Amino acid sequence: MWFTFALCMLAGLLALYVPGMAVSRALGLRGAFAVACAPLASVALISLLCIAYGAVGIPCNGASVLAPVVLVPIAGLLASHILRSQGRSRWSLPERAGRSSSAFDFGSLALYIVAGLAVCVYVYIKSLDGPESFYARHDNITHLNLVRSYLDSGIWSTLQTSNYLAAPDYAVSRTGESFYPAAWHGLAALTCSLTNCNVPIGVNALNAVLAGVAYPASMWVLVRALFPENRGVILWGALATMAFTAFPWAFFTKGPLYSNLLAFSLVPAPLGIIVASIRQGGPLREALLPLGALGLFSFVSLALAQPNALFTALVFLACFGGKCVWESGRNASCPRKSTLLLVAYTCGVIALWVILFKLPFLQAVIWFEWPKNVTFTNGLFKLFTLSFTASVPQALLATMVTVGAVACVAKRRSWLLLTPALFAGTYLLSATTNGFLKHLLCGFWYTDPVRLAACATTFLVPVAAYGLWTVARCASTLLGQAIQAGNGRRCAAAVSAGLAMVFCLCNFFPSYHMPGQPEGDTAVTPFGRVKDRLSGFYAMDDEKVYDAAEQAFVRKVLEAIPEGALVLNQPNDGSVFAYGLDNLNTYYRQISHEGETENARLIREHLSDIVSDPAVQKAAKETGARYVLLLDQGVSRKKGTWLAQYKDPKSWRGIDSITDDTPGFKPILSNGEMRLYEIGVSE
Repeated sequence: MWFTFALCMLAGLLALYVPGMAVSRALGLRGAFAVACAPLASVALISLLCIAYGAVGIPCNGASVLAPVVLVPIAGLLASHILRSQGRSRWSLPERAGRSSSAFDFGSLALYIVAGLAVCVYVYIKSLDGPESFYARHDNITHLNLVRSYLDSGIWSTLQTSNYLAAPDYAVSRTGESFYPAAWHGLAALTCSLTNCNVPIGVNALNAVLAGVAYPASMWVLVRALFPENRGVILWGALATMAFTAFPWAFFTKGPLYSNLLAFSLVPAPLGIIVASIRQGGPLREALLPLGALGLFSFVSLALAQPNALFTALVFLACFGGKCVWESGRNASCPRKSTLLLVAYTCGVIALWVILFKLPFLQAVIWFEWPKNVTFTNGLFKLFTLSFTASVPQALLATMVTVGAVACVAKRRSWLLLTPALFAGTYLLSATTNGFLKHLLCGFWYTDPVRLAACATTFLVPVAAYGLWTVARCASTLLGQAIQAGNGRRCAAAVSAGLAMVFCLCNFFPSYHMPGQPEGDTAVTPFGRVKDRLSGFYAMDDEKVYDAAEQAFVRKVLEAIPEGALVLNQPNDGSVFAYGLDNLNTYYRQISHEGETENARLIREHLSDIVSDPAVQKAAKETGARYVLLLDQGVSRKKGTWLAQYKDPKSWRGIDSITDDTPGFKPILSNGEMRLYEIGVSE
């Protein structure tokens, strides 16, 4: 099983990096930059191809999707190379952004990836209860079922998403197929298709690639662009990237937010390219076309992964643009002009924000109500101790961030603090208040404090890296003076290694037994809490809405009924996951009644009356269903383990009320409160 997991990780890496590397090279990126930015083009190409296939009716699978998105960019790269060699094309990004063939760039990128994989294996993969473990929570209903629906139907388009794509009779109307930011789901389906693995293995493997490789590689681009002259900060960034609990780790336990995991993992790379290109100076005319193409790929990939990533990028670009405007005025030796330009620029940014806030197709997201969950004092404490989600203060990391912030101010890099400060403010607003202002400033992120905390910590990574480098440099200087050592580099390396070890032990190690304290009295670190949550939420033996015993029963059901037989079910008892995880052809693959057909309503409310109600008989016959699955037969909502969203048992009376004595239902499998009934109504 773990071998299959590793194979799936390789497939995920192939899908994310091979197509995009050819595009990156064709656009003028070189070496390490071409590698790190590859997922931007890959995600866009795969998603757009799947949309095109869906429009013309071509089925998607591993071969039909991956072959074109690999071969076409390679052909483009060859054409670009021919044009350059003939002097007919001078497309290139500015030298500092594009030239990355040095050993340091490759070595530092490799360091980010090694550190990312090490922390990912330690924190995430080792916390999984086997490669097929899963988190049985609400958002995974869509994630797992949509991936399975993609695989069964061959329709992977983000414009035609539904859990019922391959169902012969729909429990919801065909008009329920609609746009959904499903780039992550397409990648998961591609990973599963390439390896022929089960959905949960492919999902877990893809998420490991995103957290352990794609995110740190993307962050390398941003840190490298912000500190091009300081190799020490770039190297420390490898550790700082993985040090915050708010991202990516909180996204595995909240939601889970897999789509946002992909989107936020991609955000830093295009921002780094823009910063590096602008900072290079000189004429940008020759770089406009490749920069525009890269920007288009980035826009498509972020929009189809999760649109709130676009607004995350917009906040950073607005801050960086303000810095450039201010500096352009100062360079003109006219402070008043600089101030006026900045005021005009700020007004323009505010106007753009208001326009976006008013767009009709964003209203459902903007006005999503995420109620406040902490007091203002508690929110401030979480903010300044970086304990947004793990509820354990990251004291040492917060200290490094503080040092980095002071160093940024001292070295006239204060603008680096503006983006994380804005997101910190919106986090506080979303977590501690309700009202119009919260929706105006936080609505693009569903007013969700967890997403906003992730945005804040993402842009604190460069600040933390600067702080770690500053502390290491000061410590090595003081130590060198104290011992009057002549070899400064060796001293600095020793101090850096020691600081890195201390930081890792304090930040990542799961728990400590304090000397002199009673046995069992331990101090839990922030990542110790993260690991505890991951282990608990992904545990298969613990009682949850779809636990190991219920999954084993479902697999017996699959053996007892004809292949592909349609099974009526009560989704709130956990069987809503049975389709995505075990490929049981269930009728209800969502818990919402929105868009349901009349047959679905009749079955949901009156199935137990099938013997006496001709309308129910007709509805069941039209679906073709011959079986009913109950995983919590006879268990009340208060006593059983049901989905938290199950609020109205009356709406499922027709299925919940079925017992072994109900006319028209013959029990053919049973284990405790779990039942499989065969529907038998005489004509």
